Amino acid sequence: MCSLFCSANDASDIKQYATILVRFLAQYRWLTDAYVLDYFVEDHWRKLPPSWQDVLKDVELSDLSELLGTGNRFRPRTVWPLSLLCTTTVSKLIALPRRAASSMDDIPGFSSNGSSGALEDDKQCSFEALEKLSHAFRKHVKPKKQHEISRLGKVVHMLATMSNSECVLDVGAGHGHLARLLALGYGLKVSTVDIVGSHQVAANRFDDQAALHVQKMESRIRHSNHLLTNTVLSELPKHSTLELSKSTTWTDLEQIARSSWSINGEDHSFVLVGLHTCGDLGPSILRLFAQAPTCRAMALVGCCYMKMTDDREESVSAGTQAYGGARKPAKLVQTPTCRAMALVGCCYMKMTDDR
Repeated sequence: MCSLFCSANDASDIKQYATILVRFLAQYRWLTDAYVLDYFVEDHWRKLPPSWQDVLKDVELSDLSELLGTGNRFRPRTVWPLSLLCTTTVSKLIALPRRAASSMDDIPGFSSNGSSGALEDDKQCSFEALEKLSHAFRKHVKPKKQHEISRLGKVVHMLATMSNSECVLDVGAGHGHLARLLALGYGLKVSTVDIVGSHQVAANRFDDQAALHVQKMESRIRHSNHLLTNTVLSELPKHSTLELSKSTTWTDLEQIARSSWSINGEDHSFVLVGLHTCGDLGPSILRLFAQAPTCRAMALVGCCYMKMTDDREESVSAGTQAYGGARKPAKLVQTPTCRAMALVGCCYMKMTDDR
């Protein structure tokens, strides 16, 4: 389940994992769907079993910290009811790994496929160069977003290298912070689309500011006899305004990218990217990726799961009956918890036989 490389042979394992998740969430839906802001209004405390209330009402903060941690085995100072211990244990066992990868070699299956060397090419800036240019990418960006675009930028570059793609299409790009890093930092051809026209204006302004900073920095490095491993003055991202809907096709997006970069012929492939894809934008990107023959890879990080809609209740119900046991699977999938579980973050790459 943790490997970057999956095939049709992994389908049964994924289905079994999904079955366990659905059954667990169906049993504890009363807890997982409880909003913190409604704690007093809905009297969430009274929803806990009496045996849970007895131990949790006087629980030490250190116990809660240890319980939520991912390190040592949890050892409460008092005797907890077996049902509570089982719930916490199972939730940890079926949770996705939370350990951050410090390098690409930490990704299971990546280094073993002989692809690590492919990253050390002319498309990649050295770490030192990116550090020296970091101010250009930090401006107008909050620390949390800086961390996100820095790490996702490495992942997108990895996907582009492995899928032999030099074009990236960033959907819902906002002010273009990730696109700017991919273009100036990694030398990729980046096109963006966003529903808000004012975002395009701001993105162009921020691009110009970043390019000016990069020019100054490259000049200093050149005069100090330091060699950059990549020509950072690659072309800036191309920004467009577009509202994605259910009628939007991959051809619509591909035409924007091809027009932006004057791409002709069928020998170009794309990486599809979405960071903070609010609500239905995430499922729309998944749909476009599935129907796009020239889109070789995708990196997707969703958000605002409560805004996802489901107008196919019957088909969802039929599709989830195979995952064993939920009394109303269609409604289960519509809960905030299951929506979040369905689209937290994912990377896909279409593999060919001659890879």
